[in-house]
Amino acid sequence: MLDEFFPAFLAFFFPEIERDIDWSRGYESLDKELAQIKPDLPGGKLYADKLFKVWLRNGQVKWILIHVEIQARAGRKFARRMFVYNYRIGEKHPDVDVVSLAVVTETKRPIVGRYEVSNWGCSTVFTFPVAQLAIYANRWAMLEANSNHFAVVVMAQ
Repeated sequence: MLDEFFPAFLAFFFPEIERDIDWSRGYESLDKELAQIKPDLPGGKLYADKLFKVWLRNGQVKWILIHVEIQARAGRKFARRMFVYNYRIGEKHPDVDVVSLAVVTETKRPIVGRYEVSNWGCSTVFTFPVAQLAIYANRWAMLEANSNHFAVVVMAQ
């Protein structure tokens, strides 16, 4: 679905990002690029992750990492994995900005898209937007009225 309906995905979950993209130039799936940087971490074998190349309205190129977490808990390991993916893509392609986005499907507690580690004055902080499907549980009428393909995906989940 992400390959076929990427603009609809962003419009549904991350509309502020979707509005900044120049869709007349299309978008490119970069699955081979993503496969080359997969972290060797526990739980790092996730088949729903996607990487896309898009052009912004101002002409800049951005790479957008979509990480779909299909599990009940998205804890510290999840945030660290997001950080590692983002870092490795940026390391392999230093002239490209990478934006990481997450969709968490199976949790009711709020998820903060943040990885932070700090020791002796040295720290790293990485934040990223997270869409949580659980917030739509009480919005059934809104989902039924929405013509976006991902409204149906959320209802199915």
